[in-house]
Amino acid sequence: MSKYTNTATMSTKGQITVPKNIRKALSLREGSEVVFTVTNDVIIAKPLQKKSFLDYAGTLKSKNKFRDFHKIREETMNLVAKEITKEGFDE
Repeated sequence: MSKYTNTATMSTKGQITVPKNIRKALSLREGSEVVFTVTNDVIIAKPLQKKSFLDYAGTLKSKNKFRDFHKIREETMNLVAKEITKEGFDE
Protein backbone atom coordinates (compact mmCIF):
# COMPACT_ATOMS: atom_id res chain seq x y z
CA MET A 1 0.00 0.00 0.00
CA SER A 2 1.14 3.52 -0.69
CA LYS A 3 2.16 5.91 2.05
CA TYR A 4 0.04 9.03 2.50
CA THR A 5 0.76 12.17 4.46
CA ASN A 6 -2.12 14.59 4.88
CA THR A 7 -3.22 17.16 7.42
CA ALA A 8 -6.65 17.75 8.90
CA THR A 9 -8.05 20.33 11.29
CA MET A 10 -10.01 19.25 14.34
CA SER A 11 -13.45 20.84 14.79
CA THR A 12 -14.76 22.24 18.07
CA LYS A 13 -16.54 18.88 18.54
CA GLY A 14 -13.24 16.98 18.26
CA GLN A 15 -14.03 15.70 14.76
CA ILE A 16 -11.49 15.28 11.98
CA THR A 17 -12.36 14.65 8.33
CA VAL A 18 -10.34 11.80 6.85
CA PRO A 19 -8.89 13.08 3.55
CA LYS A 20 -10.54 11.68 0.42
CA ASN A 21 -7.43 9.88 -0.88
CA ILE A 22 -7.09 8.03 2.44
CA ARG A 23 -10.83 7.18 2.58
CA LYS A 24 -10.55 5.76 -0.92
CA ALA A 25 -7.35 3.80 -0.20
CA LEU A 26 -8.93 2.22 2.91
CA SER A 27 -12.44 1.80 1.40
CA LEU A 28 -13.95 3.95 4.16
CA ARG A 29 -17.55 5.05 3.69
CA GLU A 30 -20.12 6.79 5.84
CA GLY A 31 -20.74 4.54 8.84
CA SER A 32 -17.35 2.79 8.58
CA GLU A 33 -15.81 2.14 11.98
CA VAL A 34 -12.19 3.03 12.71
CA VAL A 35 -10.03 1.74 15.58
CA PHE A 36 -7.57 4.22 17.13
CA THR A 37 -4.41 3.09 18.91
CA VAL A 38 -2.28 5.64 20.75
CA THR A 39 1.35 4.93 21.68
CA ASN A 40 3.18 7.87 23.22
CA ASP A 41 2.58 10.65 20.68
CA VAL A 42 1.65 8.41 17.71
CA ILE A 43 -1.93 7.72 16.63
CA ILE A 44 -2.68 4.73 14.42
CA ALA A 45 -6.12 4.65 12.80
CA LYS A 46 -7.21 1.38 11.19
CA PRO A 47 -10.53 0.36 9.63
CA LEU A 48 -12.40 -2.07 11.86
CA GLN A 49 -12.58 -5.37 10.06
CA LYS A 50 -15.97 -6.85 10.84
CA LYS A 51 -16.01 -10.59 10.65
CA SER A 52 -18.87 -12.96 10.11
CA PHE A 53 -19.72 -15.66 12.60
CA LEU A 54 -18.14 -18.26 10.32
CA ASP A 55 -14.76 -16.50 10.45
CA TYR A 56 -14.51 -17.63 14.07
CA ALA A 57 -15.14 -21.31 13.30
CA GLY A 58 -12.53 -23.46 14.99
CA THR A 59 -11.18 -20.75 17.29
CA LEU A 60 -12.70 -22.28 20.43
CA LYS A 61 -11.62 -25.65 21.71
CA SER A 62 -14.39 -28.23 21.85
CA LYS A 63 -14.69 -31.86 22.78
CA ASN A 64 -17.12 -32.26 19.89
CA LYS A 65 -15.92 -32.80 16.34
CA PHE A 66 -16.40 -29.75 14.08
CA ARG A 67 -19.22 -30.18 11.58
CA ASP A 68 -19.36 -28.33 8.30
CA PHE A 69 -21.93 -25.50 8.38
CA HIS A 70 -23.10 -26.20 4.82
CA LYS A 71 -23.70 -29.88 5.61
CA ILE A 72 -25.69 -28.98 8.75
CA ARG A 73 -27.76 -26.49 6.74
CA GLU A 74 -28.47 -29.07 4.03
CA GLU A 75 -29.53 -31.67 6.63
CA THR A 76 -31.81 -29.13 8.32
CA MET A 77 -33.42 -28.15 5.02
CA ASN A 78 -34.05 -31.83 4.23
CA LEU A 79 -35.67 -32.39 7.64
CA VAL A 80 -37.91 -29.34 7.19
CA ALA A 81 -38.89 -30.51 3.71
CA LYS A 82 -39.84 -33.94 5.11
CA GLU A 83 -41.98 -32.33 7.84
CA ILE A 84 -43.76 -30.13 5.30
CA THR A 85 -44.40 -33.17 3.10
CA LYS A 86 -45.87 -35.11 6.05
CA GLU A 87 -48.07 -32.28 7.30
CA GLY A 88 -48.92 -30.67 3.97
CA PHE A 89 -48.27 -27.12 2.98
CA ASP A 90 -50.96 -24.48 3.46
CA GLU A 91 -50.71 -21.38 1.31
